[in-house]
Formats: sequence, structure tokens, C-alpha cells
Amino acid sequence: MLGLDRGPLPLGFTDYAPVRGTTASFRNNCAPNPNITSDDNGVMGQFGTWGPSGLMTGRMRIEAITDGTANTIMVVEDAGRQGHYVRGRLLGTFSASYPVNLNAAWADYNIKVTVHGTDATGMSISGGCCIMNCNNNDEIYGFHSGGTNVLRADGSVSFLRESVAAGVVAALISRAGGETVSND
Repeated sequence: MLGLDRGPLPLGFTDYAPVRGTTASFRNNCAPNPNITSDDNGVMGQFGTWGPSGLMTGRMRIEAITDGTANTIMVVEDAGRQGHYVRGRLLGTFSASYPVNLNAAWADYNIKVTVHGTDATGMSISGGCCIMNCNNNDEIYGFHSGGTNVLRADGSVSFLRESVAAGVVAALISRAGGETVSND
């Protein structure tokens, strides 16, 4: 019986997601770099429309990471996506009437994070410059105080501090922006 809709798949939630890129408004307000290009939706994807899965599926070659694999983030924490968290406070959980943070299952092809940035309170996703632990709705978010874990293209995992400037995080997200990045 192919083609029947059997309802939602009971896939487990994950607190990690490939990072697709940053929005144009975030880059204009917080991390301008004229060397980074956008797709048709204004998103700068370090691996293009496919996100890091393009590298993993052979749609892109490792040589396309010209900023260096140690200087390129592929996966970030976006913890608690079955609920909506702002600055450590749970505002609501996923339900049909509160459909926040869809695409949070580990095998969902739509799970990619696109960094928008929020205002300092974490309540307004309006291209503000708060990008870490402010809001978990498609942003970098962990339940650790002071930062989040990230997976770099060289396979290493590191703790990225909240105090890192937005421009540095944007540079780490790009794969070919030509930025010089200090891990301090």
C-alpha cells in the first residue's frame, strides 16, 4: 500500500543540527562580509542549499572548504527543540496547537539550522546579534552555561563560548568567506 499517509513518524528528537548558514539580515546587522554570497532566499549556506549533508552525500568535495576544516562549523547544538526555550526558560512544548521547532527529529532532512539572531532578550527573531543560548527556534542553543558544543568540519568537537563575537561565529559558519578566525 504505497502512497498512504500513515501519519507522523515516531522519530527521536535530537539536540544537534547541521548549520546551513546565516540570514542576510543577520550578516548585514552583525557580521558584514562582502565575500559571502547568498542563495535565492538570502541564506548564506556554508555548503550551499544542501547544508553539510552535501559534503556527506558527495554533492560537495572537502576541497570546497577553503577557509579550512578546523575553521568551519558543520553541526551545532539546538537543544530542547521539542519545546521552545528562551534564555533557559521553557515557553511551551510542541503540539498541534503550538507547532514550534518543527524538524527536530534526528533523521529529518529539514533539520538544518539557519542563524537569524535575536534581540538581547531572545524574544524577537529580528536579525539581532544575540546568536547563542538566546532562543532555540532555529538558533545555536545549549543547556550549558556560557556556550554550546559545535562540530567542526575536521571532525573535532569544541565548546564555543557565548562571549565570542557574532562576526567570529558567522566566519566559522562560512566555508569560503576568506575570513581569518581566532578561536579566542
